[in-house]
Amino acid sequence: MKRVECPEPVEGLYWIYILLMRNGMFYVGQTQNVASRMQRHSDGTGSRQAMQLKEFVLVCVEGPMEADIVTKRERQLKKWTRAKKLRAD
Repeated sequence: MKRVECPEPVEGLYWIYILLMRNGMFYVGQTQNVASRMQRHSDGTGSRQAMQLKEFVLVCVEGPMEADIVTKRERQLKKWTRAKKLRAD
């Protein structure tokens, strides 16, 4: 999968992102500032999974979108199969 760049924040809007962890698992999350969130993941303060693995690649970013939409989309992506996430780029 290709690494993607962090988009610039947009006031009041959110982004969905997918990380490919070093163990091959995916992590799906949402944030208003993707670059800041990636830094927190790198520092080990972003999530328990990222804290344990610390190595990841940002492989997908969607947005910007409103808060109610981003939550629904995050839930939807978390239900996707691994194969579908691999095609998300």
